[in-house]
Amino acid sequence: MALFAEKYKKTINNLHNIIKKANKADIAFGAVTMSKEFTNIEFAEKEAYVCCKEDSLGNLNVIFMRHGMEMPMMYTLDATSHIYLLQMAVLDAQGYQYAYELENSYIYDILWKPLESFFKTGDIIYLVLPESLSVFEMENIPINEEQNISDIYDIYYIN
Repeated sequence: MALFAEKYKKTINNLHNIIKKANKADIAFGAVTMSKEFTNIEFAEKEAYVCCKEDSLGNLNVIFMRHGMEMPMMYTLDATSHIYLLQMAVLDAQGYQYAYELENSYIYDILWKPLESFFKTGDIIYLVLPESLSVFEMENIPINEEQNISDIYDIYYIN
C-alpha cells in the first residue's frame, strides 16, 4: 500500500508541476468543450490514466494516456451506448449485479476493449468516472470466463 501511495503522490505532483509551468504552447482548446488540454504529461512506467466525461450531446468521451504516449487519445461512445451504461448503473445501484455477469459483458466491450491495444498487462490505471457511472466496480467487470479487469490491470479511482 505504501508503494501505491508513493506512486500516486508522484503522479499527482507531476501533473501539478506540468500545469504550473504550462505555457500557451502547451495548451490546446477543445472546439466542443473549450476545456484546457495539457500535453507533455509524463507517467512512470506502467502508469496510465483514463477519464470518462459526458458531453452535452449525451455521448461519453473516454480520454486516455499511458506511459510512453506523446499525447492523450480519445474515443467517444455514442449516446445509445452511454444510455445503456447509465441503465446498468441504475440497476447496479439498486443491488442487481448484471454488470458483473459474463453474458452482460457489454461494459467491457464498449468501454475497455478499445483500450486493450494501448495498455499492457499489469498497468496501473488511474480512472476518473462521471458521478453517474461511479457505482461500477470496474475491476470486477468480466473479460472472459476466467478473468476480470483486475486480473489484467490495477485500477485506482480518482474522484
